[in-house]
Amino acid sequence: MAEVWAITGGSGHVGQVFTARLVEEGHTVRLLDTDSPPRAIAGTEFVRGSVTEPADVRRLMRGADIVVHLAGAGMSGRAMLDRDLCYGVNVGGARTVVQCAQEACEGHSAPMRLLHMSSCERARSEPRQSRAATSDMQPHAETMLHTRR
Repeated sequence: MAEVWAITGGSGHVGQVFTARLVEEGHTVRLLDTDSPPRAIAGTEFVRGSVTEPADVRRLMRGADIVVHLAGAGMSGRAMLDRDLCYGVNVGGARTVVQCAQEACEGHSAPMRLLHMSSCERARSEPRQSRAATSDMQPHAETMLHTRR
């Protein structure tokens, strides 16, 4: 059965590979990202926006059956060192996606399915640590650990 999939971070590498597979299987895919996809994939709709903006996330989720949260910041370059950017997108964005998914389910008999995928590199062997124990991590890794809590 074809479903409508909503994907945050859809213009990234994983988002593009995942989208291509979903389209091959006959699904409708809507992508949310701050950047346009590097290549157009027939059968997709692109929504320019940010996971930090509830209105953008709601627009992405409208009519969706499944939401896949792939968006993240701080994987490379200067963004790796920008703690505020990483926290805002990786932690705040994840919260926004979850809250909007919960809102979308209110009053519906069938819940929306949500899959959160993290790009967190293995920074420590223990997955849960105090703020003090994570202070020497790159902001990206540190903030991705926070999304697990």
